[in-house]
Amino acid sequence: MKKDNVISLENPDENADVLTDMLRSGARELIKKVVQSSLVEFLSRISHELRTPMNAILGFAQLLIKDKKHPLSDIQRENIDIILTSGGHLLQLINEVLDLSKIESQDFNLSIQSLNSNNLIDEAHLIVKPLAEEINISFNLDK
Repeated sequence: MKKDNVISLENPDENADVLTDMLRSGARELIKKVVQSSLVEFLSRISHELRTPMNAILGFAQLLIKDKKHPLSDIQRENIDIILTSGGHLLQLINEVLDLSKIESQDFNLSIQSLNSNNLIDEAHLIVKPLAEEINISFNLDK
């Protein structure tokens, strides 16, 4: 009778099966660790690669708003505000992907924070309203 991970001196054929199972199990674990490590490294690298151009876009948008020599029209200012809000959200997502890679590598600190739902709703409205208007949908926020 074959027992898991037990090598029997009485039946050499069973030894081969046990050793094969042990090797397969060890190989699976090794592959799992390599894939997980590669995923963590990939998430970390891609987050850093995305963060740099996103910060540049946000910085440029802020410069456009602060340019006193070439003031923006109201509609341009609203559009830049949408870029800043959407870019801020994207930057937050990029940071969360980086946080995910830290969690996977068990290198993180937990921070619980409150959320102002009114601000969240206002920001979502600011982003969605121009898109809705483009396809003739009225999107108003009642407060």
